[in-house]
Amino acid sequence: MQVRSGPVASGTIPIQPQAVFGPTNTRAIRTIPTTIRSVRSSPPTLVLNMRHLPVCVARSGDRAHLHRTGGNALRPSVTATIYSDDRGKTWQAGEIAVPCTDEWINPNETVAIELADGRVMLNCRSESKAHRRLVTTSKDGATGWSTPKFDDALLEPICMGSIIRYSLAKDGGKNRILFSNPDNLSRADGKEEPGKNRDRKNVSVKLSYDEGQTWAVNKTIEPGPSMYSDIAVTKSGTILCFYGQGTKPGFAGETLRLARFNLEWLTDGKDARAAGGK
Repeated sequence: MQVRSGPVASGTIPIQPQAVFGPTNTRAIRTIPTTIRSVRSSPPTLVLNMRHLPVCVARSGDRAHLHRTGGNALRPSVTATIYSDDRGKTWQAGEIAVPCTDEWINPNETVAIELADGRVMLNCRSESKAHRRLVTTSKDGATGWSTPKFDDALLEPICMGSIIRYSLAKDGGKNRILFSNPDNLSRADGKEEPGKNRDRKNVSVKLSYDEGQTWAVNKTIEPGPSMYSDIAVTKSGTILCFYGQGTKPGFAGETLRLARFNLEWLTDGKDARAAGGK
């Protein structure tokens, strides 16, 4: 599945400029207060090149309704997809991709990406004692999911992550996938326990050249308290990482930040977008 983004969101947003990551290694991060108002954007254009259009969902409890267990928690949970074969007119339930077991505990907040060979890969948050992201693949994004595996390179402090394709080899460039999340397993109070929350800090971006099998690059975007993140790539190849940031470890932070940088900065000059945008 290929997704081509529409126009960048516009509107009235109170912005406090701070420094950013740019082509010359200069900084250019903008801090956006959590009270964002009057944001308008055009919907993205989707070009479908696969049998199913999968959307990840997490189902909680043994019945269709959600079972709340306190705070923002929804447990027990599993990860699955719903899919459409008619451009979103109707939707069907796919198979459970990651069940809740003694090993894979409460999988949730899942992100999906289409691999170069057409398979769909899910990358899942969980509360598993391994504290690593869970990964599973399917040929059609809905059925026949592989046995979930922990990715040793992707630490899991129990927080949302984001994944997106930067480029495809078949388009004349390289296979490149980007991933972001808080890359940390410590706690400021020193009370680390298997399967329990770790401090949300050190939001980092990783780069894979082999479709998520290994992660050759890992670079910190925000070393301090930093939480949920989402990553995007513009038509010009600029990488955007939108994340929550705070003055101390917490759930979501007090501000939202947008880090903008390029492939050269991410790889310390070892990789660059080729002429023609590949």
